[in-house]
Amino acid sequence: LSRKNEMTRSSLAPTALRRGFLLAILFCTLPLCLFAQRSVTIKVTNSLKDDVPIAVYWRNPTDREEKRVTHLIPKGETDEIEGYSGHVFVAYDQSVQYFKEFITPEPKAGESVVDFTVSALIKKAAVARFVNRSGSGPME
Repeated sequence: LSRKNEMTRSSLAPTALRRGFLLAILFCTLPLCLFAQRSVTIKVTNSLKDDVPIAVYWRNPTDREEKRVTHLIPKGETDEIEGYSGHVFVAYDQSVQYFKEFITPEPKAGESVVDFTVSALIKKAAVARFVNRSGSGPME
C-alpha cells in the first residue's frame, strides 16, 4: 500500500511541475501580448481648405526628435506610411509654423489600416526665453 501511494505521488509531481511551468510562461508573456504595438498602415489625407501642402513627421518617444516620413502632400492627396499603434505623428505645413499631432490608434479588429485626415492646423506656440540675471546667458 505504501508503494502504491509513493507511485501516485511520484507520477503527480511531473504533472504539477509541468503545469506550474506552463503557468509561469503564460503569466510572463501575457503582458507582452496585451501591450504589444500592432503594425499599421496610416493613410494621411490633406483636406485643408487652403492650397497648403503638408509633410508628416514621426516623433521619437525617447528624445522627442521628429523625423520626416512623407514627401509634401498636396491638397486633396493621400500618402501612406507604416507605423505602429501608439506612435505619435505630426503633420506640418511647409513653414513648420502650423501643425496637427495625432496618436496612431489601434486598428479595428481584422483591419490594419488607419485613416488620418488633416483638415485644420494649429499655430505653434512661441517658446518663452528667460534671461538669466546671474550672467551665465539666456535660458530656454
